[in-house]
Amino acid sequence: MQAQGKTAESADEHFSRTLNEIHELLKELVPAAAMPRAMKPSPAQPGEKELRAIGPGLRIEAERAAQRTAWQVDVPAKTRELRARIAALLRMEGEVKKSFAETERHIRDKHLPAEILARHEAAVAEYERRATEFKRLAAGVESAADGQGDLESALSGLGAFMAKYPNAKTHTPTDPNNLPWGSPKPVNRKPYMTPSQFKTSRLFGEPVKVAQAGSLSGIGLPATTLPATPTPADLAPTEDVQITQAIRDLAASLNNQPVAIYNWVRNNIAFIPSYGSIQGADMTLQTRRGNAFDTASLLIALLRAANVPARYVYGTIEVPVEKAMNWVGGVTVPEAALNLMGQGGIPNLGIAQGGQVRWIDLEHVWVEAYVDYVPSRGAVNRTPNTWVPLDASFKQYQFTQGMDLKSAIPFDGQPFITQIQQSATVNQIEGWVQNVNQAQIQQAVDNYQAQLRSYIQGQKADATVNDALGGQAIIEERRTILLGTLPYSRLATGAKFQEIPDNLRWKFQFSMYLDEVEQAFDSAFIRQTVSTASLAGKKITLSFSPANSSDLATINSFLPQPHPDGTPIDPSELPSSLPGYLIRMVPQLRVEGQVVATGPAFTMGTELIQNAAYFNPGARQWESGDFNRPVVGENIATVLDLQGVSALQLLTLQARIESTKVKLEQFQQNPADPSGIRSLTKEDMAGDFLYAAVLGYFASIDGSAQVFAKAAKVVTVRMPSFGNFGTGAKTQYYFGVPRNVSFPTVQMDVDRVFGTDVSMDGNPAAVVSFRKSLGGQYSAQEHAIPESLFTNPADPNRLEAISAVKALAIASSQGQRIYTLNQANSAIHGQILSQLAIDPLVKQEIANALAAGREVTVHQFNINAFGFTGVGYIITDPETGAGAYKISGGTNGASQLVDAAEVKITTVIDVLANILEHIPKAAAKLLGKALGALSKVADFANIVQNCTGAQLVEGLALMLGTALITLGILGFFGAFFVISGIIVLIYSIVMTILMAIILDSYVQQECRR
Repeated sequence: MQAQGKTAESADEHFSRTLNEIHELLKELVPAAAMPRAMKPSPAQPGEKELRAIGPGLRIEAERAAQRTAWQVDVPAKTRELRARIAALLRMEGEVKKSFAETERHIRDKHLPAEILARHEAAVAEYERRATEFKRLAAGVESAADGQGDLESALSGLGAFMAKYPNAKTHTPTDPNNLPWGSPKPVNRKPYMTPSQFKTSRLFGEPVKVAQAGSLSGIGLPATTLPATPTPADLAPTEDVQITQAIRDLAASLNNQPVAIYNWVRNNIAFIPSYGSIQGADMTLQTRRGNAFDTASLLIALLRAANVPARYVYGTIEVPVEKAMNWVGGVTVPEAALNLMGQGGIPNLGIAQGGQVRWIDLEHVWVEAYVDYVPSRGAVNRTPNTWVPLDASFKQYQFTQGMDLKSAIPFDGQPFITQIQQSATVNQIEGWVQNVNQAQIQQAVDNYQAQLRSYIQGQKADATVNDALGGQAIIEERRTILLGTLPYSRLATGAKFQEIPDNLRWKFQFSMYLDEVEQAFDSAFIRQTVSTASLAGKKITLSFSPANSSDLATINSFLPQPHPDGTPIDPSELPSSLPGYLIRMVPQLRVEGQVVATGPAFTMGTELIQNAAYFNPGARQWESGDFNRPVVGENIATVLDLQGVSALQLLTLQARIESTKVKLEQFQQNPADPSGIRSLTKEDMAGDFLYAAVLGYFASIDGSAQVFAKAAKVVTVRMPSFGNFGTGAKTQYYFGVPRNVSFPTVQMDVDRVFGTDVSMDGNPAAVVSFRKSLGGQYSAQEHAIPESLFTNPADPNRLEAISAVKALAIASSQGQRIYTLNQANSAIHGQILSQLAIDPLVKQEIANALAAGREVTVHQFNINAFGFTGVGYIITDPETGAGAYKISGGTNGASQLVDAAEVKITTVIDVLANILEHIPKAAAKLLGKALGALSKVADFANIVQNCTGAQLVEGLALMLGTALITLGILGFFGAFFVISGIIVLIYSIVMTILMAIILDSYVQQECRR
């Protein structure tokens, strides 16, 4: 459903759609030939036929012939359907020629450069060549179907042709062994216990070989030995030690005194049990939390800003187990503390005595500062003379208990599930459920939420977050001197350094490839690798700009001209699509609006391959997301959520968008002065607008994860994650030639959401349920955040977005079967897959996931809702709770059909400067929507993350109730009386019902400590 109503399909659209339908039929009939060549980074399954490339651990492969037997196909029926589609396509040939002729007339009438006409003629010639080949192969299918040849051979020939010249965006499968939402595997390395182990470890970089008696000793030493007295490097800023104005101001407010600086960091920065430099000093100050590396960087930055020399020290320490359990988040068993540290990448080891763990040894980072220690012990820093150890990351917490809501207002999952199951149609053997009563689910949810609110209000009228959920506060220390010792036993010192070694830094890498061959050889035309500390809090965007003046002139020729009477241009006058084959564009990667990398020119509508990855220094490896398929012409914003989004990030972005909006509104009031809006760039408009959505998404899921964790008695910590939000291209292909390109959607694609999770009592089953509950609400927020951003919740005709859980809920409401496939029904997987009327590439992805031991929930056939036609499905690891929540097309996220007028503003942003002054009202409205949604998210993030004493507002209460309901449901996975698919469906419906209500109900509250 489109906001402007469904429009008649053009001849171009009909031709392109029919081509794609032909290809889809061939994928089912001859998958080995018709499937596109795909990258498979995971190990091959038995019986796979593959072609290994000479790339770094990658390979190109044709989809396997075994796919033919993965599900049954009615070949005669599909062949008849194929022949009908081919006949329909051939009847459109005249319309295609007419369309090309109209474009040529436009080129000549607008006097576009000669190279544009040459591109047109070359594209037409290429189309005709491919059309001739298609007709020859199609004739072979016709003859074979009539008994005059081998049908499979003819179908394979046509299938291979269609695979070579695809007519739709490539589906991006998820590697079932690398699910995008989950937790890192704990490191298994024990901490180094002696200086010699550190020296030979290469932990701090490539060791230096030292010659002794004419030979190499083989002993690795740090590349530098620091002098005993300070050097200029002990006062200098670095990638991690960012001496910003905020840090200078804070140091000055503490009188530049080392004792006061230490006390402030020790008492205000919460500890995160992770490893490596992740955020750097500036973001650690903003978020008020950080691991040992980042806390050390902040302490060093403040000391250096105060002109106090400071260095890092890396070594192994021993902490009493009770203090360690408190330090990492209040877990109650040693195994939970060890597990949480291991997931975070910290080498650790439990030391037992009398059969029980009494101490935990771990590698750690602290600081040495050069201060006046004799005689003042740092209290009066007149004449510095001693390096004094300081650790501001080690601390203890006071934990307060919240209301025991699970006991006081229990959500009894068993009778609820039984009631829903009895009213539905269930096939236990085949693993499907149908006709679930959604009204019954909503009534039960509403009743429970009302009971919960009533109970909380009855316990305390103005209950705070801490009252309901419990709290955690640093036990402060107010030292007047520096003790000169560390608050634990130091077992070994590995190294001292003035700057963190590069291999102890987290890094973010952004790569782009032309095609699968270049991907296989790892030959990227853009590769940008930067430390995450340098990127923390910064906007990253990928966009495409006209390659030269001819391309700019071509785009301009399709834009409306200013009205002679001075009336504003209506956004509906902007073109709905552009002839992609005429326009060439260059990719531009930007950080904070500045171009940091560019690539060669590509034809608009061309698919490229993009990948992002983190270097994890704890695991000593790169951790990659999916290989995405950006289309030339799209605008995409990327957010790095390193260890949580800061309130300052949200406020800064709000202020920036507000400034742009004000410029547009001022011009509306004074059209004679366009100077303000002429300075606006694509980053001010499209970049900030798109960035707001994905930043808001991460701020919201970070906050809600903490609510769910407290309800589940789990400790969770955000680990480096990233996601994208951008315009979605729709290309009409003519045998692979990008004829027309439009941008009818915006789409969320969250490639990596990782966190370290442990149950406080070490119960692994509780963690699996917790991760599954997070997956469902993360998926729901992928549709709820864009809806909140783009639409008015009071409008009954508002546009809606699609996510995996919402697609399942919609399919269920339509009476579709909802299948859950796992090892329990593995014998009939092929039979079930043959019954699914969905994209064959999605079927193959599901088959691969099942072969890897994963569980899949999927609906029976495509839904057609809110402009989206496709399928939603969930792939989970039943042992860990990790998952991928997907919609067809390959995105881990959501797609939304947006108001055509609004999306046009973002898609022609490069040339909009020419007419922006004629459409300021529409542009201001677009930014106003972004501000409204961002304000809601900022309020919620502020309450949950930074204002734990704030009043328990409506949205937060709903989130808490949602957590208790889903955890109550998910605890029955594997129970003998229930089919697991109904559990997945129920919590998908619950999330779909409640998430939009929760987001719409956030209200601003002031922090009240």
